[in-house]
Amino acid sequence: MANLIITKPLLALRGVLIFPGMIANLDVGREKSIAAIDAAEGTDKQIILVRKLQLLLDISQNAPFI
Repeated sequence: MANLIITKPLLALRGVLIFPGMIANLDVGREKSIAAIDAAEGTDKQIILVRKLQLLLDISQNAPFI
């Protein structure tokens, strides 16, 4: 069986938790976050939402769309 790799844009959320099926307005301002949303809109309109556990965590500059 062949391995299947699927890539999706990722958006890290601060101070909010979204569950499947929820509809919520998100305030997005970081360039990488906007790029992730633009990437989702340009493909299948799906994006992975994750919650940041540490608000002061410094994300690597090399990580795409975080």
